[in-house]
Amino acid sequence: MKIKKLFALSFVAVGITALASCGDKQFTEEDVNNKVNEAVDKANQEAEAQKNAALAEKEAALKKAALDELKTTAKTNVDSYKVNVLAVAGITEEENEDIAAAVSTAKTAIEAATTNEEVATAYKNAIDSIKAVITEILEGIQADLDEEAKILAAQLSNAKLTAISDISKFNSAENYYVNTKDDGTVANLISVATTAINAAGSLESIEALKTQTKNAMAETFLALFEASFVEISTAEELFAIRNQYNDNSVIAHNYRLTKDIDLSGFEIPTYEVASFFKGVFDGQGHVISNGSYTAGDSKDGMLFKTVLGESTIKNVKFLNCVATSTNETIAIIAGECNDGEVTFDGIEFNSCAAVTSGNYVGLIFGRNEGADKEVHATIKNITVKNSSYSSCAQYGGLLVGDIIKIASV
Repeated sequence: MKIKKLFALSFVAVGITALASCGDKQFTEEDVNNKVNEAVDKANQEAEAQKNAALAEKEAALKKAALDELKTTAKTNVDSYKVNVLAVAGITEEENEDIAAAVSTAKTAIEAATTNEEVATAYKNAIDSIKAVITEILEGIQADLDEEAKILAAQLSNAKLTAISDISKFNSAENYYVNTKDDGTVANLISVATTAINAAGSLESIEALKTQTKNAMAETFLALFEASFVEISTAEELFAIRNQYNDNSVIAHNYRLTKDIDLSGFEIPTYEVASFFKGVFDGQGHVISNGSYTAGDSKDGMLFKTVLGESTIKNVKFLNCVATSTNETIAIIAGECNDGEVTFDGIEFNSCAAVTSGNYVGLIFGRNEGADKEVHATIKNITVKNSSYSSCAQYGGLLVGDIIKIASV
């Protein structure tokens, strides 16, 4: 620049010198100096203008580079924000097209920005847009979770009520076999199970608690069952059970013969009330012999009047026993079997007879009839020797007189 300036000044000086001596007109030294100064000023102005133009061009290039770098940083930050919020929300970009659209729109706006302020605004709008999409997704997910939670809560509530009810029913059913008062073990099992079931948080844990409790109750009931048997060794003890309950009450004891019982000379009492037997009568192979019974009422038996479901009569022998009635329904063991599963197993009749002038006569029972449900009579391992039945009407049989609503024999 300095060389150009000196060259310009030299050129001006030469030109002025030539001008001073050119033609007829004469220039003074002052004129020459003025011309030189004018030339110098003009050269300086041109040089300054070139300098400013170069600086402006450089400044513009720097600003553009800074703006491009800011845009790149802004778009990178948008991607990072998207990744982070997706990770926190636990979803992927593929699960919602709105996320990809929001990011794409944000990057386009950032790229179109011409100032730092516009980039900052576009970046803020991008963050707000992504946040809005994520919020909408999370609200939808929460709504689904709330609905699932309601369904699960209803399922858990129903399962808890059902489990507690099942345990209660199991307790009631098993208690029919037990004549020994619970020492508190079963009640405690039920109490603990009820608390645990109500606090359970899954269907699996409820089912496991129910199963665990019922198994523990079954073990307890088995022990109580074994301890519940009333031991019978005399005729008085055998028939004392006949009239110790109110009308329509259930004889819920379990009985076990401990020796043979000879009824010779013993007057078997008639039933004074309508009693039912429910439980287990285990003869343990012993013999009841020489019994003679005349029914005082219809639907009667020498041993029991009526045997209800969930009962078992087993391992007992009858020798020289006769049961007679002038009314309907008579048998050696029971007049009737009602409502549910009744089992007769390992029973022997030797020289026995059941006789009626009416209907429904047999050695085991005269009749079975289910008031509320079918009677499932299981009869097995029965031995009959020199025994008979007699009926003046049409319903009678050696083992059973009449079968109504029976499922299996």
